[in-house]
Amino acid sequence: YPTAPTRPITLNMGMTLDKDDSDEHTDFEGLEQSRKMLESLITKEVEAGIEPERIVIGGFSQGGAVSIFTAAQSKRKLGGLLALSTWTPGHTKLPSLLTGEGKSIPVLQCHGTADPLLPHSLGKQSNDLLNSLGFKTSFHSFPMQHASHPDEIRLVAETLNSWLPNQ
Repeated sequence: YPTAPTRPITLNMGMTLDKDDSDEHTDFEGLEQSRKMLESLITKEVEAGIEPERIVIGGFSQGGAVSIFTAAQSKRKLGGLLALSTWTPGHTKLPSLLTGEGKSIPVLQCHGTADPLLPHSLGKQSNDLLNSLGFKTSFHSFPMQHASHPDEIRLVAETLNSWLPNQ
């Protein structure tokens, strides 16, 4: 899987985040660089013969945020988006960047009810925003902190099987 370039981040270092000020702390230059990197990986897969509808992108925490930002601007209808313990970056800019193909990508979003780094309410706000923009999302909460849960992993596997049935 791809690894993001190393760079300093300030998320939650004593700051409060809510839907009214989270863009103030967004590194749009770094986010755009990461989006382009992920988009280039998608392009390589398509050029190798993989149908876009069989490509799923996603990530945990910051990787999920990059995946949401990338999917929203996609020029291809991908097979799905996994957004785990994450948030939607660029909420004030995203509506103007959104493509029809992007919002047609199905979304599975999961979040921990006891997440101390990215509060559950931030995950829910992100999901509400995606729904308001026309995404078809499925949001699930799990009794966990900023981590994964066995039931979450089972749900991800079931969802992938439904999005990408055997050919």
